[in-house]
Amino acid sequence: MTEILEFLKAILPLSLTMIIAGGFGGFAAFLTTAQPAASQVRLGAFGFCLVGMIAALTVPLFLSLLQSKLLDDVKNSQDSEAYLIFAGFCILAGFTAKAFLSTLSDKVIHELTNKMTDGEERAQIQIQELKDNLAYSRHLKGHVETAAEHPLPPKLGQIGRSLTDLEKSVLQAAANFTVRTIDGIAQDCGLQGNQVAAAVAKLVERGLASHVKPPGFGRRLVSLTEDGLELAARLAIGAAL
Repeated sequence: MTEILEFLKAILPLSLTMIIAGGFGGFAAFLTTAQPAASQVRLGAFGFCLVGMIAALTVPLFLSLLQSKLLDDVKNSQDSEAYLIFAGFCILAGFTAKAFLSTLSDKVIHELTNKMTDGEERAQIQIQELKDNLAYSRHLKGHVETAAEHPLPPKLGQIGRSLTDLEKSVLQAAANFTVRTIDGIAQDCGLQGNQVAAAVAKLVERGLASHVKPPGFGRRLVSLTEDGLELAARLAIGAAL
């Protein structure tokens, strides 16, 4: 019960601000609307005020979609400036309630659609990468076994020690499958595609990776060489280079 009271106490000032400011905005819209148009709204002036309050109550959602820090400033502010700005925003939302709610709903749908699309694209990348890997594995002959307990050749050890943290991360991600796409490695490492492409180019220069394009594939894939696989295996178990 105490937690509920604390919660209500925390949101009460903001809630009252939104309701009062939204009501004022709705009433202002009623006063500035032509009489025939105003008469078509249910409950007249009260209807305008009610819709204005509803629109104002959605202002926090709108601000979150804009990634605005105004609400945080209102909660933490020691002066009234942020509060006045927030109240003004609520009044505007109430004054333009119909357009505001319509715009907000369109933006929410757009955001949800984008997130669904991004999720589908990520899934397609992973599925395509698995297909690429399974198909290319038929062309691959032999199996590279690394022996982390044996000392590395001096030249390979020197190459391994010269790798940057980003290149090491890309190297280990590339070792997860026989062949990989740039997009797949980027997802695993949490990097941009251009960063991964640049790191792969460095690995290719050092003889740790290569680009392959098997028959029937429309794009180049990334595959580690024997040296690259050995270094990746050592990095995975924390062995000395």
